[in-house]
Amino acid sequence: MKNISVSRLFIFVSISFLLFSNSCKGPKREPLKPLSNLTTQILILNEGTFGYGNAEISAYNLDSSIIENNIFKRKNNTDLGDVLQSAQLFDNKYFFCLNSSGKIVITDTNFSYLGAVNNLKSPRFIYFVSQNKAYVSDLFQNKITIINPALKTTIGFISCKGWTETWLKDQKTNNVWVSNRYSNYIYKIDTDTDLITDSIKTDYGPSEIALDRNNHLWVSCSGSKDQNIMSSILKIDMETKTILKKYNSGTNFWDSRLCLNGSKDTLFWIDNNVKKMPIDAIDYPKENLIMANGRIFYGLGINPNNSDIYVSDAIDYVQAGDIYKYSKSGKELSKFKAGIIPNTFIFK
Repeated sequence: MKNISVSRLFIFVSISFLLFSNSCKGPKREPLKPLSNLTTQILILNEGTFGYGNAEISAYNLDSSIIENNIFKRKNNTDLGDVLQSAQLFDNKYFFCLNSSGKIVITDTNFSYLGAVNNLKSPRFIYFVSQNKAYVSDLFQNKITIINPALKTTIGFISCKGWTETWLKDQKTNNVWVSNRYSNYIYKIDTDTDLITDSIKTDYGPSEIALDRNNHLWVSCSGSKDQNIMSSILKIDMETKTILKKYNSGTNFWDSRLCLNGSKDTLFWIDNNVKKMPIDAIDYPKENLIMANGRIFYGLGINPNNSDIYVSDAIDYVQAGDIYKYSKSGKELSKFKAGIIPNTFIFK
């Protein structure tokens, strides 16, 4: 009996050890599926969870309604980086700004890795002046970085205190405007001299900037909860640099993702819910176009061809987010999964 008990104990300990060893290895990782045809009309940037390096790219085919996730990993067998903020297509290459990784990853149009601009501080958005010069806005650096996209190197800086953000080309010159989130100004940069030459005063926290069909400038201002400054949206005459109309949210400290439809006569943005407003509106809209209903609306994009609305739900900022597709009147058309924290839609 004693020998039988020892044998059973040995077997129990052996099985327990094997189970424990396997559990320490973590969940089994499924092999990455090969990519299907990447013919796509919408590119979705997934920010990823800060500090985890799990930023990714998704591609959505409007004809087949097929979504392809984890594009970069599946294509290159390596991770893209930490916090994917934005991307631009230039010279048949994609430039992906990885905020927390401090780099810009470059791929071809099939998302194959071509290199990176490294040793940046906290890149946000990129603006291309030419094949040999581009500007990169930054969260922490107190200056704008000038890079050579062809050589993948930093070639200079433009001093600008605070958090610089989005870009807008000046319609009458080759100059460019950039917003500054920790100020009351957007700044004009001379692309020949790389100097700030002008500014327009706004409300506090200018973020997204856009130009409507009448060449009026629209600025989304986030406000400040600490300073008790409510968010607002401004309509500005660029000739006189005066504010033509100010739309106060009255209830929120953060209006974001300001964008225009294809005909540039209607604005959309997120104010907890999705708002819609014609460019000649009298007041800030009281009604919501799309109610969040407990969802965390995070990213917003308008298809320029038919004004369909795409809005992302970050859910809990950890799991894969949901994408909702709506008609321009706010009717839900479909829903699908993207990556973690989808933040930007790029319509090809």
